[in-house]
Amino acid sequence: FFLFSYYCRFILQCAKIKKNFNIITACLIFFMAVINILVARSYYIFQPASYAVFLVLYLAVSITLTYLSVNFRIYSSKPDSIFGAFMPIFMLLYVITLVFVLELDRAYLHNGILYYLILLEISIVSSVITMGTSIRKKVFRFITCIPAGAFLILIGFITLLAAVFGIIGKTEINSLTESPEKTYIAWVQVSDQGALGGDSCVKVRNIKKEFFTGLGTFKKRDAVLYFGGWGESYDLQWEDNNTLLVNGKKYNIPNFLLENRFDKLFIRTNPDIFLPKRDPDSFTDTHGGFRGEGETVIKYVLTETEVQLLAEDVEQNSKWKKIDNTSFEYLFGGGKDIFDDGFTSGKIPISQNGYYCFYNKQTGQYKFPEGRVYSSNYIVVVYSSQDQVLYVYELDA
Repeated sequence: FFLFSYYCRFILQCAKIKKNFNIITACLIFFMAVINILVARSYYIFQPASYAVFLVLYLAVSITLTYLSVNFRIYSSKPDSIFGAFMPIFMLLYVITLVFVLELDRAYLHNGILYYLILLEISIVSSVITMGTSIRKKVFRFITCIPAGAFLILIGFITLLAAVFGIIGKTEINSLTESPEKTYIAWVQVSDQGALGGDSCVKVRNIKKEFFTGLGTFKKRDAVLYFGGWGESYDLQWEDNNTLLVNGKKYNIPNFLLENRFDKLFIRTNPDIFLPKRDPDSFTDTHGGFRGEGETVIKYVLTETEVQLLAEDVEQNSKWKKIDNTSFEYLFGGGKDIFDDGFTSGKIPISQNGYYCFYNKQTGQYKFPEGRVYSSNYIVVVYSSQDQVLYVYELDA
């Protein structure tokens, strides 16, 4: 009786799966897309142990899901058919998020674009078959298959171009060196594009945070420490576990690899002034445009202890300047050779009583550039004595 009851429950469960197979598949695909987004936001990336094996498994899973969906269509409910009709959208969502977490750098995979396009084609073909079998009216099936077919033809043409032109050039990894405690790894990456030229760079990565899953490795993203031209030579030496010498110049790797934009703002550009070592009271950031352009605006409402520490730094640190008539025009506008909103771009409240620090990231100097500047990279820190509020504004143009 127990075995018979278990068998009946199993049959009923299978019947529910058959009836809602497309719903289950769509939810699973959506869940995987969310996982991809979370992995990407944590600065991790997945590198398959074998790209060929990963491709075969991806194809096998796609074929299996499509086969089951087609065979279960006679059991599917109306909601299940609707989910099946929208399966290409779910698959497209997943594949789009996949590009952010799958390692496709030419240093590891010669033609990453072609590889990704093949994954895209597999996904689209399998989902279009599911869509076609889920739509029961032939007229609607015909109408929906036309744009899907056109999209497949377009992807096929792009894949052909990637196959032809993707073989041009090569990327090599040289001078691999690990830190003494095997926490970080650094290397030189050389890209040869033939007649189109080439370039080189020094990359670093935290290897202690990597973990192997069987199919591949989840690792932190490679970070470009130094970018140079074709044929440039590099001498990489570890001074200690955290300090890398590149042609004699020191780089603090833990600080460089900090993933939080707010931390990078000060530690990598290093204005060398007092700033509270805590989360700000407000923080907005628009970086992420072409070559990382954007603005960052930060506000600290200082505590009594922070006010005292800042006062000591202002007294001892020559990088702080008192706001006078001239600097007021530079900071907040009004001068004839200055933009209307000054170097704070109207993002910081006007303050006539206080101190400021201007750090020009292009020149490394703590002074305002002369005249109008149409392409700027700088940090402005303004302290309002009256309100005891510290404002920070960074611009990358």
